[in-house]
Amino acid sequence: MVKEKKMRHPVDVFRVRYWYRGVMRELKLNTAYKVERQIEPEHFHIRDRRTVYPVKWTRYKLGENTPQKKLVLTTDSLAKGSKYELEHPLWTILKKLTAKNFKATEYIQSLDPTIQALILQSPKNRLNESRPWISYTNSKAQVLLRRGTLDALAALVLYWHEAKLHKNHQQIESITLSIYHMLLLIGWDVRDRQLLSEFFSLFKAEIFDKTAWANGIFAVDKDTFEISICLLHNRYGANLNKDAMNASDWRKEMSRIQNLLTIDTGFDIWFAMKPLCLPQWNFGPPTRGEVMHWEIYRRHWAWGWDCLLHNKKVDYPDNNLYEYDLNADCIVTRSEDIYLQIQDMKWSPIPKTSILMLYGQPFYSSDV
Repeated sequence: MVKEKKMRHPVDVFRVRYWYRGVMRELKLNTAYKVERQIEPEHFHIRDRRTVYPVKWTRYKLGENTPQKKLVLTTDSLAKGSKYELEHPLWTILKKLTAKNFKATEYIQSLDPTIQALILQSPKNRLNESRPWISYTNSKAQVLLRRGTLDALAALVLYWHEAKLHKNHQQIESITLSIYHMLLLIGWDVRDRQLLSEFFSLFKAEIFDKTAWANGIFAVDKDTFEISICLLHNRYGANLNKDAMNASDWRKEMSRIQNLLTIDTGFDIWFAMKPLCLPQWNFGPPTRGEVMHWEIYRRHWAWGWDCLLHNKKVDYPDNNLYEYDLNADCIVTRSEDIYLQIQDMKWSPIPKTSILMLYGQPFYSSDV
């Protein structure tokens, strides 16, 4: 009887692929064969006039296997920092987040010391090893967002878990929004590794779909997510020389984008970069007030996107955004194709399956 192969956890698949892409980029190589040839040349042999080798790195590319410690260390000597990317505490946190015995405090000590300093209170004395958390606030989230690192993201995920544990629903949604914004910040690097869709799916499954949003269920799709990242990282005073950015440049870029995500820069980006949720009216037909509340919420989101897609700079929505006839039979799909050009990236048109095309019209486009 053939034993079925155990399915790998999606986090394990992703972290190996993330590690592999980082190694390939650091070594400036473009195939698994070339990476394997450089890192493990001793495994290559000539047999019957053909090159024979283990083909291990193709499996790492697909996330099918996890490299052993010896290979991880060897690779890290050539691609500095790759070991930390593979073994980053974020991956363990995401894997064990829903376990009954999960304790967020056990993982804080594994984060970068600068992040620990942001979320843990200063020790009162040297003998006291237990340092209580600093309570989550929106201002604390802004500080973490300006870091724009996996460690800062991990800290937000731990805050999310604590809020879930205490059933603080208002805080849960606030933290989840901060996590979504953090993904927009670091998403450019993940996109460069060609793993953006997998990255988005991972957090959608582990965080966004498990959050009770006030306006319904999380409805952002991968296309809208990617377009959001490209807009933020390529417009509004962006540093377009991404490959040449050092740590200081990256910090400045994170601060620039984080500032864009605040209401101080205008309502257009602020509305657009909030996730759209679709209502779930499971307890009978919605009231007139519920329908109007959700429709105004949707229009704010769509208005923000309409400004961004058509390169319109408007600080406040029009008053007629709030005019809504409940008795009208209308559709909300866009009446025109949107051609979005950002450097060498082009969506023409944006996929019709995107939530941006389905619900991204500020006003009803036509009568049914």
